[in-house]
Amino acid sequence: MPALPHLAAINAVALAYVLGSIPVSFLVALFWRQDLRRVGSGNVGTANTFRSISPWAGLLSLFLDAGKGYLAVCLALSAAPGGTVPFLAAAAVVAGHNWMLFLKFRGGKGLAASAGALLCLAPGAILVAAAVMFVLLILLRDTNTAAALGMLSLPFYLLYLAGWGAFFCGLLWVALVIVKFWPDLQAYKAGRRCLY
Repeated sequence: MPALPHLAAINAVALAYVLGSIPVSFLVALFWRQDLRRVGSGNVGTANTFRSISPWAGLLSLFLDAGKGYLAVCLALSAAPGGTVPFLAAAAVVAGHNWMLFLKFRGGKGLAASAGALLCLAPGAILVAAAVMFVLLILLRDTNTAAALGMLSLPFYLLYLAGWGAFFCGLLWVALVIVKFWPDLQAYKAGRRCLY
């Protein structure tokens, strides 16, 4: 019987990854008769959908991708309330979104899924991260770099909110996002900027 709570935790994190792997933006783009892998940046996420398909498609993708994150964390909170499991589930849904099981491990960059997870887990963190991103956008004049570096505030907010376990989960979470933004950070370093 003592193993059951651990099994529930493992199942919650695994389910979060599977939910994150649902290629929402790719499916939305197909509805618009486009293959997201072959337009724009080729990234299978909300931003490329917005930029390359249409703003309406992008907003729908944002809503659905954020919904994946929200649902994954809500289910984790129900299965294993308290502790670090919901924070691990948040990282897992972002990992699933970034490396989708159902799309040969291609995926987005994790911001929309992160926003949904935070909406369930720590809504205040969305405001903190958004404020940091806005300041960085003004200073750096680059959307992608501001978004990536703005996420670095997340572990510290989680530390304040829920302690060291949440902090280390937040570090993992941010690392999963930064890895996907790494080419954008390198482009910024080389002098190429993106303001859209």
